[in-house]
Amino acid sequence: EVRWVQENNYFFRMSSFQEPLLAHIEANPKFILPESRKNEVTSFIRQGLRDVCISRQNPGCGIPVPSDPTQVVYVWFDALINYVAATGWPSNPDWRDRWPAEVQWMGKDILTRFHATLWPAMLLGCELPLPDTLVGHAWLLMGGEKISKSKGNVVAPMELAQDLASRAGCAPEVAIDAVRYYMASVMPFEQDAMFSYEEFDLKYNTHLANDLGNALNRSLAMTHKFVNGQIPDGPVEEDALRAIAAAKQGFESSMETFRVDQATEHAVNVIRFLNKYIDTRAPWALAKKNDPELGAVLRSMLMCLRTAEGLIRPIMPRTADAIAAQLGMEPVLTWDAIGTDASLPAETTVQQPQPIFPRLDLKKVEKPKMEAPKVEAPVAPVVVQEPIAIEDFLKVQLRVARIVEAEPVDKSDKLMKLQVMIGEEKRQIVAGIRKDYEPVDLIGRQIVVVYNLKPAMLRGVESQGMLLAATREDGGAILLSPESEAPEGARVK
Repeated sequence: EVRWVQENNYFFRMSSFQEPLLAHIEANPKFILPESRKNEVTSFIRQGLRDVCISRQNPGCGIPVPSDPTQVVYVWFDALINYVAATGWPSNPDWRDRWPAEVQWMGKDILTRFHATLWPAMLLGCELPLPDTLVGHAWLLMGGEKISKSKGNVVAPMELAQDLASRAGCAPEVAIDAVRYYMASVMPFEQDAMFSYEEFDLKYNTHLANDLGNALNRSLAMTHKFVNGQIPDGPVEEDALRAIAAAKQGFESSMETFRVDQATEHAVNVIRFLNKYIDTRAPWALAKKNDPELGAVLRSMLMCLRTAEGLIRPIMPRTADAIAAQLGMEPVLTWDAIGTDASLPAETTVQQPQPIFPRLDLKKVEKPKMEAPKVEAPVAPVVVQEPIAIEDFLKVQLRVARIVEAEPVDKSDKLMKLQVMIGEEKRQIVAGIRKDYEPVDLIGRQIVVVYNLKPAMLRGVESQGMLLAATREDGGAILLSPESEAPEGARVK
């Protein structure tokens, strides 16, 4: 039954701080972020601040009001005091070393009425300095709803990491880094973000296993293959220097405005550049020609890895350590050292590549193998004498794929066995490109494949598709690749 309750309590005269708060917000544009949240706060304050009840009659639990044990402090008033009390204020003279805070983070739902009004008013009342910035971040939703213990839709981070480690076969500390990476990359700032297990797995595969893993493995493998595993001396190429500078500057400026998601994007951009740079500069081709630029290209590749190690360290510290170890160096621990020549000593011996992020198999149900005719050699190309109709061409499905594994076919000097990812589907393709490409040259490359071709047996190995390549004058193959990175599995029209 609802009944009226009346009691005598203590109040905080917050109404007297309305104008000082508005003046402080006006004088400090970055005091409340993002801008939309600041507008909400100022609108709330301008409606008129009322005095706040800060105590309750003592029910037998709670923090007693000093000099009045019949009252306990209202929990929100008491909780806010802990921010500055944790520094040792007021009794410890060292509290000024830890206060004011440069930034305080909180969810958008507790910003307007508490952290951006009551809390700074309390500090003004005590004549204490205010935090430099208050960030009211948005929510991470699940199934369109706020993640909540009461609703039972909570995702426990450590359980998510343990599950990933068991499914992918990565080290537990690496799985924790993967969770940290996901959270940083989707950190909701102004707008709410959506969590799903499918997106989590996809980011792990594409950003970590594919992009970062391939860049590291290819760079170290080619360093061993072409320069005996030692970091070459000489200048880093201009394209790489520009990419490194852009990533570092973007990371720094994003962190200055507390955009952790954008900073994470800049950190991995240097890896994306590296994968494209490898395909463009083609170290394997330079090695075949004994081109003197090979050393600069390899050093540029390794400098990109060293830069990525430094930039991802706040997000994925164990992964950064693993990259440094495979580069044969101590970790980069200072901001100024990132991207410098001194951070990459020449003649350092790098380690053999060790996969940090094993690829996650998203297809748990194994598909039955399709029966196919046995063919001992690639079928000769068919020369079309008559034009075909558009309906005939549309029957052929061309899609973008990424090569994740490559190895020669036994007892064949022409065939290469490739494992490719077409969207989330892994397929095996056998292609007659062994004379033109080394396995290390292929891993990580994007190619175009015929998706709906019937499987065939080539030298006893099943091929579940066909890749597209141009023919050189000497009969060799030139793989066809997208001009820029394309979504895996994208249709080619």
